Amino acid sequence: YIDGETLQNDVAAVREMVAKLPSGTAVMVELKSIWGQFNYSSTVTDQTPSNRLDTLQVDKLITDITSRNLYTIAVVPAFRDRYFFLKNNSNTSLGLPVKGKGYLWQDNDNCYWFDPSDPGTIPWLKEIVTELKSLGFDEVVFSEFRIPDTDRIVFKEDRRESIKKAAQSLVNSCATESFTVSFLVDDSTFPVPEGRSRIYMNNVGPKNVDAVVAKLNMVTPDAKLVFMCNTNDTRYDAFGVHQCLLAQLGTTTTVTLGDTLLVGVLDEWGGVGQLAHTEGVLAHAHLSTVLLGTYGYHHIA
Repeated sequence: YIDGETLQNDVAAVREMVAKLPSGTAVMVELKSIWGQFNYSSTVTDQTPSNRLDTLQVDKLITDITSRNLYTIAVVPAFRDRYFFLKNNSNTSLGLPVKGKGYLWQDNDNCYWFDPSDPGTIPWLKEIVTELKSLGFDEVVFSEFRIPDTDRIVFKEDRRESIKKAAQSLVNSCATESFTVSFLVDDSTFPVPEGRSRIYMNNVGPKNVDAVVAKLNMVTPDAKLVFMCNTNDTRYDAFGVHQCLLAQLGTTTTVTLGDTLLVGVLDEWGGVGQLAHTEGVLAHAHLSTVLLGTYGYHHIA
């Protein structure tokens, strides 16, 4: 997974490392920040390019990975944004207003949040997906696909139903036999959409795996459920796993691009494979996922 911080530090080094990946490797790239800045040269309506990295270099990276036989995944925060609302400060219907006030609610990171039930929200996300498809990506993973847990906002609809409707709308209109629309969540009650979609679960300890699976109530959790974890605990093994192999490699919890290559394994629909790590060379088995950057909340590992 190539996060925004890594793209800021040294895109050239990322491109050099990606060029050495074997065929079939899955590469995840963070293409939009939680503040709404796009990490590549987007033409999406009211987009704001990142001023913290070289978007033209990221464009070249995208060409690198999509022109090869790699499985490419774009990570995009869905409802959390800032710059979109600064550009559209007269259109408050898209955001979540503060109760009794005439302005939009902001979280602790000064981000605004889209109202998933507003007629203009889902079409904007669809526009992003359409662009990512045209760039050659195989999958999009939406993070921040939720309504903030606060009682300070005005939201008249049923929260769970609104999220369910929004997720299903995106899968229905954007997923195809060759393109997957997925969601990164840490809520085990997330309403799982039907169709070609995966759920990536964050912050689930081994002892809670069975309970989370039961709550999600999936028909085929072994095929459509992926856990992000930093352990080899066998309780994850029946499902898809993205592993951060820090313990085995003897590294610290912060991994820099020039330090260590960490590899997790995920097959086409989430099955777990095996891997080897030898002198920085990735031994391919199933569909491997390369982790470049720091492991944390927004990092699929």
